[in-house]
Amino acid sequence: MKKRIMIIFAVVLLLLLSITAFMLLKHTGTEEESHVDVHVEGSSIVYNGPMAAEGIEQAKQLYSPNINRLVLNSPGGEINIGMDLGEWVYNHGLDVEIKNTAFLSAANYVFTAGRNKYLHKDSMVGWHSGVTQDNDNFFMKLLMKNYLEEGQTREKAFFEKIGVDQQSTIYGQR
Repeated sequence: MKKRIMIIFAVVLLLLLSITAFMLLKHTGTEEESHVDVHVEGSSIVYNGPMAAEGIEQAKQLYSPNINRLVLNSPGGEINIGMDLGEWVYNHGLDVEIKNTAFLSAANYVFTAGRNKYLHKDSMVGWHSGVTQDNDNFFMKLLMKNYLEEGQTREKAFFEKIGVDQQSTIYGQR
């Protein structure tokens, strides 16, 4: 009887953790937090907002040969979207200027991909995690196993391509 209760408890706990992980992955914040503004100023594309597929698409549509810089202000976002923008920046040889902040995937993948990097005296760049960050949460590792494995492969290739140490995303936590 005790073993059966433990199994039921474990299943319920796993279900609750799965629901929590799903909600965290699907959370997009308030409309203000998730709003992306992408526009051209002179020879720069200005990207304000979280890493978002629609923002990257807007940047690609606005690109022309006279664009040489991405001005970025972003709290970050999902790693693959950050790497998508970082690869695009790298492939186009764009400089990256941080206006205000670049955190998480914006710092990890977009800032690092810039040909030249520019910071203002009040700018902040916050590298965090990446897929190589140690995670002691067994259930999160289990629930996100495929996502993390695919992310590790892509992140490794990304940093090799742009010539940046992959561990740069986690030095601050160590």
